[in-house]
Amino acid sequence: SAVYSSDLFTIEPGTLPAIGTHAGLADHLSAERVAAELEKLLSAERPSVGLRLMDETGLLRVVLPELAVQRGIPQDKVPGEDLLDHSLRSVDAAPAERPIVRLAALLHDIGKPATYADGHFHRHDEVGAEQAEALTRRLRMPRAIGERVALLVRHHMFTYEPSWSEIGRAHV
Repeated sequence: SAVYSSDLFTIEPGTLPAIGTHAGLADHLSAERVAAELEKLLSAERPSVGLRLMDETGLLRVVLPELAVQRGIPQDKVPGEDLLDHSLRSVDAAPAERPIVRLAALLHDIGKPATYADGHFHRHDEVGAEQAEALTRRLRMPRAIGERVALLVRHHMFTYEPSWSEIGRAHV
C-alpha cells in the first residue's frame, strides 16, 4: 500500500521516507532548478499538497527555509492552524493563472516569524517584502518578478473602504 495517496497522485512505500532521509541533498540543487520546480508546483491546482509533503519530509527546510520556519508560529485565522497552514491555504486560494500573485500569496506572511513579539507581528509586511525579494534573488528569478512579489507582500495588509472616493473625484 502507498505511504501517501491523494486525488492527485500516489507515492509508493519507501519513497516518502527516502525523500526525508536524503532531503539534505537538495541543498546542492542550483537556484534556477529550485525556482523552476517551485514554478511548476505553484501552477498545480492545489500547491499546498506538494508543499505539505515538502514540509513533512524536511525538503522545505532545505530549499525554502523561510517558509519552513512558519511551522508552529501561532495564527489566529483558523483554530488549530499555524502560520504555515495559513500560507498554504492562501496559495491554494490565489488564481493559478496568476503565478506572481500565487507566489506573493505563498510569501505574504514570510516576515511574521522574524517580527513575532508579544502575540503580534509588528511591521511583518515591510520585513516580509524585504525577505520575499531576497528569496527571489537567491533563486535567481528575474528582478521584475522579485520586485512585483515584494510590492504585493509589502501592501497585503491594505484594506479598502467603500466610502473612499476615487482619486480624481475627491473634492478638496
